[in-house]
Amino acid sequence: MKRPAIVFVTYYRVAPVGQLGVFKRCSRMMARLVDDYDLHLVHFGGLPPGEPTFASIADRVTVHEIPPDDDGGGIERAMRGARPAAVVFGEAPLRGTFRLAHRVATRLDLWQIGVENAFDRDYAPYVRREWPEIDRWLFFGMLDTPVPARLSPECAVVPPLLAFPPAFGTIPRDRITVSAYDQQTMLTAARLLDLLPRWQKIDFFVSSESRPLLEARGVARDRADVRVLQFPDDATIYDSVARAHVVIGKAGYGQIVESLQLGARMVCCSCVGGVSEGLLPEVMRPFLLFVDSEHDLPRHLSRIEEWLTSPPVDRWAGVAAKYPDTIELAARTLAGLIEEGRHAPRGARPRIAPRPARGEAHRLYPVALALFAWLVEQKRWPELGEQLRGATIWAFDRPLSAPALIDMLTSTFADAVDLKLLRIGQMSSKCPDGLLHITQTCALMWGERDSWRHHEVTFDLHLGCRNDPAEEALAYVGLTHATPEPDTRRPGGG
Repeated sequence: MKRPAIVFVTYYRVAPVGQLGVFKRCSRMMARLVDDYDLHLVHFGGLPPGEPTFASIADRVTVHEIPPDDDGGGIERAMRGARPAAVVFGEAPLRGTFRLAHRVATRLDLWQIGVENAFDRDYAPYVRREWPEIDRWLFFGMLDTPVPARLSPECAVVPPLLAFPPAFGTIPRDRITVSAYDQQTMLTAARLLDLLPRWQKIDFFVSSESRPLLEARGVARDRADVRVLQFPDDATIYDSVARAHVVIGKAGYGQIVESLQLGARMVCCSCVGGVSEGLLPEVMRPFLLFVDSEHDLPRHLSRIEEWLTSPPVDRWAGVAAKYPDTIELAARTLAGLIEEGRHAPRGARPRIAPRPARGEAHRLYPVALALFAWLVEQKRWPELGEQLRGATIWAFDRPLSAPALIDMLTSTFADAVDLKLLRIGQMSSKCPDGLLHITQTCALMWGERDSWRHHEVTFDLHLGCRNDPAEEALAYVGLTHATPEPDTRRPGGG
């Protein structure tokens, strides 16, 4: 019997920081699904050389490597040729080529599943509003309630992806594990290790790009017990972290929760595409140290030295007994979400995200900002005009009236499709005078009706509204040139 097809959408890059997590988590699930499904991979950024999990199944996966200048045609051909039961996005399709792939899948009316990290239970309604065309979501996370769970009819959450090593919980902890697939993380780790005794046992996880820097800095020389492992396999990673007091690595959510789940504290190197401490639940924070650069390390040394003699993190120890292989759990959960696509009513496309209600906006954004974005995305120009009635408006130092702004938007985006106002990075806000003043770097993205061409402009958006959680009206709106944006966390902003 012919196996149903699945298309996974992933990427990989190593500069300016290593971004391997999306590819690795999809590879881990693919390895458990390869016997039951005809697997296709739509991939951006080149396949990571020597990544062992994918290498073990590579000859059983149809790979479609998409060049960075693809206009959508290559993605469309891959999806039409596979005729998949589902398209699985390795993370939310925010920008660039990932968003283009999402447009293609939507136009072809394919069942779509998003894979993402869940920071709290509020994330389920947030992603449903932001990506209404995604049919189901598989989250990985450590929440304040037990997982696995179904957060909503569309959203399932499972524990972090890993297989606990044999005898987990009884293995002595005797080392530091350094996960440095990129040069930035390696530099920070090298500085920290220079401050610690030379007898400290260390495992280095490296890529072909970061290994020369390790050798040039001489970090591994003249140490009593060091292993340098280039793209180690999963079993080696889990065993090393299960033996570690401390992990040093990029502040990526997957790496953080896997380290905590395996009982290790973590020094998190802040980086482009990483998570900030403020996004994480309070229960995680005592076991994490965020550092912005190698220069921050000396003042935190006493805390790190204390961690090296502390008992392991046992806050989530119960997961190991109940789910010794969470990768298998995730793969089976994903298979269930794929199966739902055969029976669930599809409904008409495009689907319209619901209007943000007073008090219902995601905790990261005031309702006035959420409503402004929604009105722009839905091209509700008369309603936007009402929100801006009486507001002071300027665009790049040019004052505008509300009617003039609405006329300009109506004309500019008359034929635009898939309009999206994406908030980038951290929002800054202050309230010195009874008004809530918001500044947020944004990307405005849209596609063309009769082609796959897509466009993006970035700018800083300045909003003011009354300091009331339910306030929708805006006192002012301003656009200025964007604060220089660091290199995005995905190829083409995927």
